[in-house]
Amino acid sequence: MAMPKYVEIQNKLKQEIKSGKFKYGDRFYSEADLKDKFNVSSITVIRALRELVVEGFLVRYQGKGTFVSYSLGGSLVHLSVRGNSINSEKEPYDKMTVLDVVEGNNPTILNKLKLTPNDHYYLVKRIRYKEGQPFAVYFTYLPADEVEDDLLKDKNNFESIFYLLKNKLNIHLEDEPFSDKLTIVHPTEEVSANLKIEPSSLVVNQEKTIVSQTTSTPLYYHVAYIRWDAFSLVFSSPNYPQNN
Repeated sequence: MAMPKYVEIQNKLKQEIKSGKFKYGDRFYSEADLKDKFNVSSITVIRALRELVVEGFLVRYQGKGTFVSYSLGGSLVHLSVRGNSINSEKEPYDKMTVLDVVEGNNPTILNKLKLTPNDHYYLVKRIRYKEGQPFAVYFTYLPADEVEDDLLKDKNNFESIFYLLKNKLNIHLEDEPFSDKLTIVHPTEEVSANLKIEPSSLVVNQEKTIVSQTTSTPLYYHVAYIRWDAFSLVFSSPNYPQNN
């Protein structure tokens, strides 16, 4: 089977970066530059760049450009998470079930989203399945100004929030700065019921915040509970062979 074009471009650009042609923090090729360089479509270029971002070679700032985040002398580590990756909503799954979308103004969540006491947010509750079994429960909080009234007519509009915000508001969450905290906890009664596990079980708790690169305003606050047997962490350097 022929190698996909975006993978071919990804590998060639990776070699350019690793060769020392670019230094840490250097501005990288623009999408237009790469379209001309490889004579391909924007879709192919964007896919190659996003893969390099995931691998830790590049960082992209909306409105500013793409920059090199790999250093030959650095200690950059690539993180791979089975079951719940950094851009978790992009990973394969059997299905996502939206349980509810509710309005709220809990002071703790308002503080997480840097909203005022007079503001409100929407909480999206979801369950994610693999191989027919629930393996993660998601509680995602969005500032109210990101949620249009017509979207509330059908909760299934919120199945993929990354996709929703990109297509409705042109907000690319995968390209924005984030903080991701993982801890091991006992599930709440609601979580254990949704995951079909005992309350005495352990789960991985993910607390993730994505902010705007330009304003530092939180765009997305997300709390997930993942079954321990559907989760693993792998740390590797970017130059480690991917097929090992």
